[in-house]
This record gives sequence, C-alpha cells and structure tokens, in this order.
Amino acid sequence: MAIQEMEQQVEDLKEDMAKLRGDLTNIFQSLLDAGKAEAGEVRQQIESKAMEQLESLKGAVQATRERGQQAVEKLGHRVEQNPMMSVLGALGIGFMLGVILDRSGRR
Repeated sequence: MAIQEMEQQVEDLKEDMAKLRGDLTNIFQSLLDAGKAEAGEVRQQIESKAMEQLESLKGAVQATRERGQQAVEKLGHRVEQNPMMSVLGALGIGFMLGVILDRSGRR
C-alpha cells in the first residue's frame, strides 16, 4: 500500500507540475503581450514627438527663408537707389580679396 500511495503522490506531483507549467506559460504570455503593448505606446509617443519636432523645424526653415528673401529684397532696393556706391563697394571688396589671395599664394 505504501507503494500505491507513493505512486499516487508522484502522479499528483506530475499533475501539479503540468498545471504549474501551464500557469507559467500563461503568465509569460501575458507579460509578453503587456510588453508589446507598452512598446507600441512608446513607439507612438516617439513618433509623435518626432513629428512635432519636424513641424517645428519646418516652421524655423520657413521663417529663415522669409528673412533671407527680405534681406535680398532690401539689398536690391539699396542697389537700385545708389548703384554707383554699390559698384564701388563691389570693386573695393574684389580688390581686397585679390590682395589677400595674392599674398597667401606667395607664401
């Protein structure tokens, strides 16, 4: 009879181990699903912040472009108002660059 009791206890342990294995599988699957959901949320947050930064950057580029166009227009108006001074200024800058480049070429 002691052998039958031991065999029954072994069978009970086997059943308990099978239940435990099933429970652990369910727990790991739940953790995996929760991790996937969390990763999806984090990915969405990162994408959202990246899009916000991109829109901000686009706005900054547009503002810089507009300021550049305004500066070019102002310069154009100044050249139209005083063309002789503009030509003399360009000649002076060209002369200075020529002297600087000539001296650096001799070294």
